Amino acid sequence: MISERAKQALNDMVLLSMRSALVGSQDTVLSLEPVPDIAPVSEQEVVMLSVSTYQFRLMVLIYFNRDAVTRNHYAALTRVQSEHMDAQMFHDAIAERGNLCCGTLNRELGRVFEHIGMSTPNMMDSRCAEHFSLLHYGHLQHFVLHLQSGVRLRASLCVTEYQDIDFELPTVEAPQSTGELEFF
Repeated sequence: MISERAKQALNDMVLLSMRSALVGSQDTVLSLEPVPDIAPVSEQEVVMLSVSTYQFRLMVLIYFNRDAVTRNHYAALTRVQSEHMDAQMFHDAIAERGNLCCGTLNRELGRVFEHIGMSTPNMMDSRCAEHFSLLHYGHLQHFVLHLQSGVRLRASLCVTEYQDIDFELPTVEAPQSTGELEFF
């Protein structure tokens, strides 16, 4: 069983990771919040990332389309001109931002749990999200991020526990770098 305060802490960690990895300095967050349901899923693809430990496994799915708005958003995040972004570069940009999101989750969870590991990004058809029930999860939460630029990003968190989970979100410190390289 996952306690209510652990569920809230996990939700807060996902919100923090989405804000740090999926929002560029050129954009403003209009809203970033949990929502009860993500259906109907209009996005065609998802990048799936997972973080696991001996006590649980969590998966984060970030939904996306191959449309111009999404391409422009990820191009800006990776500092590439969108017209120069081919299909592979587009998927790589989404995978890298997903990795940054997962890395933030991994770092925050590492403050509470030992022996945390994270996966590499996996691209899948969004219809896979219809099968969450097969995972026998203890917590499922969906999120929507609206940016001033008109971008809307959706994500899902699915947590399967192997033993009881109860913790509070550790005190938030000043935001850390997300691992971007700086050239001088």
